[in-house]
Amino acid sequence: MRLIPKDPPEGLLLSMAIRYDHGLGVEGYYDQPMFLNMDDHASHARKLESTIGKMRQLYEEVAGKGFYVWDKEMETK
Repeated sequence: MRLIPKDPPEGLLLSMAIRYDHGLGVEGYYDQPMFLNMDDHASHARKLESTIGKMRQLYEEVAGKGFYVWDKEMETK
């Protein structure tokens, strides 16, 4: 098992966000006219901020600070 930092580095969160949605890696991608009429339209910056928040939650799960509890998993085996 490998130890991970308690708080995720910002670069890691950005990398995770871009892996999740490649469009976030192109500055201003979601600000293009083709996205403006979508029901859930948000600016590129807002989409990036929101996705980084989701990636932070995923990191918390892996780091053992979320809802998942490693010890309980081991008890069932």
